Amino acid sequence: MNKEVERKWLLAQVPEISWEHKILKIEQIYNPYNVEQSERVRMTTYPDGSIKYFHCIKTPAGFGASMEDEKEISVDEYLGKADQYHRAGASKVVKERIVFEYGNHVLDWIYEVDVFLRPKAVKGLVVLEVELFDISVEPPIPEELNVVSEITGNVKFSNKQISIEPWKATREAMRVALRGCSRTGSF
Repeated sequence: MNKEVERKWLLAQVPEISWEHKILKIEQIYNPYNVEQSERVRMTTYPDGSIKYFHCIKTPAGFGASMEDEKEISVDEYLGKADQYHRAGASKVVKERIVFEYGNHVLDWIYEVDVFLRPKAVKGLVVLEVELFDISVEPPIPEELNVVSEITGNVKFSNKQISIEPWKATREAMRVALRGCSRTGSF
């Protein structure tokens, strides 16, 4: 089991990234019955066309942190659990993940920009995630990313919540974006 610490930001739009990056396609669905943890299966398609399947259980471990138990599974295990979760009412989350490094050449951070494609209610939602060793660390955020607001700890933007009740993330994104506009005058 690994400890995952991450901060998240809502972005105004899909950023133009001029530095080296890779794009992954991710499809995942969450177990709606596991209320204490975040349990999901994921299919990840890599730039070379290879595909891997994972089962993951995350247990909350404080603000912006969780204990993560992830293992690779077979395609049959993925399809079986995905069907089970779907029949229980969860929606498949489909997103493109843009992964890149950015920093000061002493410490480069790994950034992940998730562009949500499904469910339909969250299509176009763009979220930046940065994994850290400590939640109090302030990673440098490139201006090109056009951050609207930090959303670390806002459960309405969790992938599990998006899988189970996507309309809540859409409503919250609009509220956060409007609050950001009123402070800055624009996105």
